[in-house]
Amino acid sequence: VPVHQSYGLNEIGIVAGRCEAGRYHIHSEHCVVEIVDENGQPSTPGSTGRIIVTGLQNAAMPLLRYDTDDTAEAVAGPCACGRTLPSIGEITGRYRRWLSLPNGTRARFKLLTDTLQALPADLLTSLCRYQVHQCRDRSFELRVVAAGALPAEFREQIHAAWAEVYDAQTDALRIVEMEHIAPGPGGKIQEFSSELMVDDESDAPKGSRRV
Repeated sequence: VPVHQSYGLNEIGIVAGRCEAGRYHIHSEHCVVEIVDENGQPSTPGSTGRIIVTGLQNAAMPLLRYDTDDTAEAVAGPCACGRTLPSIGEITGRYRRWLSLPNGTRARFKLLTDTLQALPADLLTSLCRYQVHQCRDRSFELRVVAAGALPAEFREQIHAAWAEVYDAQTDALRIVEMEHIAPGPGGKIQEFSSELMVDDESDAPKGSRRV
């Protein structure tokens, strides 16, 4: 069966639903969404910024320009699916989880996830779970849990995509097969983990902030 994904907040409700083309379409009758940079200005299409949401249906306690602390890709132009609702691109995680990490960390993570999503289906048949991990020496591991042997071409295509952008001598990438990937403190499986990350507060309550 197809998997349908939505994005929402306890403070707002369901904010957007993901279409088959990969964008998240905003429920604009329910809320207004902005993607802003570090200065609070609109992010340029293709760049990643913070998700700011204004709720339109909570008359008891309106939230104006609520800083979700989540980050997503800003997009422009019509969506390939044909829907005309406003949309945002890939939701990349919590802002505070990335803030303390070395420059280029997010780009390396996105390269690996984009490459995985673009692989032919026959190379992913045995893949059950994955996680991109950044080691203390700034090298990267693609940790995978598989139900059987991964095809050699799986590794070849991942390493080839990495080598097109990064020098394997200075930016090491290892593909590590594991029996289990441990969940985070809140019981969630994280697509990304880092030994350079500050204490994860992803399960802490958020307070509203104006941006």
